[in-house]
Amino acid sequence: MCGGRGDNPLRRRAVRVASGVQAAATAVSRKGN
Repeated sequence: MCGGRGDNPLRRRAVRVASGVQAAATAVSRKGN
């Protein structure tokens, strides 16, 4: 994925946050439907 250093805490946290946001959005969409 990353061409530079693979162990980047900031990038890791960003990916984790994005995943959480996507999961929350999916849950909300399912609840709405």
